[in-house]
Amino acid sequence: MTGFMKKCVEHNAPAYNGLKMLLYQGIAAFEMWYGVTVEQPLAYEVLSLMEKAL
Repeated sequence: MTGFMKKCVEHNAPAYNGLKMLLYQGIAAFEMWYGVTVEQPLAYEVLSLMEKAL
């Protein structure tokens, strides 16, 4: 967690790390590049794995 995010948490403000945005930008690029569709359940599974890796 970054310093900014820690400050948000300390002051009960919402804080988001951008991991989901990174994933969905990558999915959008992958879909455009390969001409395929990534189904939502797979995106959720990948997000879960990414969060566990942190």
